Amino acid sequence: MGKLIVAVVFSLLIALFAIQNHSVVTVRLYSWEYETSLALVILSAVAIGALLTFVASLGSRIRRTRKSRELAATVRRQDKRIRELEQSGQKPPLSGA
Repeated sequence: MGKLIVAVVFSLLIALFAIQNHSVVTVRLYSWEYETSLALVILSAVAIGALLTFVASLGSRIRRTRKSRELAATVRRQDKRIRELEQSGQKPPLSGA
């Protein structure tokens, strides 16, 4: 919840900054030249930065999700094994003993 609040406050500050800087600027890249509002340049740069951050974090998110699923499957298998042992009248072995 704290991260969400920080993100909203940061977004509002960026929007306020962009609105206050509404003059026309020329954006140049090699021979390409484009005139646009500074607010649009600021908001575009922030959006591109957010997108790149999201894409860069996808690998770790996917690994965490995969590991979480593997661990959940292990817990299900162990629960099933414990139930089978309890039904057969045996005590499950203690781990780490």
